[in-house]
Amino acid sequence: MRVTCELLGNSFDLPAEPRRVVCLVSAATETLAELGCRDRLIGVSPYCSRYVEHLAAPVVGDYVKGRPR
Repeated sequence: MRVTCELLGNSFDLPAEPRRVVCLVSAATETLAELGCRDRLIGVSPYCSRYVEHLAAPVVGDYVKGRPR
């Protein structure tokens, strides 16, 4: 799968089916959960649990910075 960002002027290739996803945007996390990809979420922001009930993925950061391990 090729992903292109016209705004930034770059593109990159993703595996055909990503197995692990870190999502820091609440709306995107909610969309992934509704699409049945909840089991692929391995990291979220502290705001994602407001919109997705019973979210098992750990909080790994927010919009500005990641959390140290």
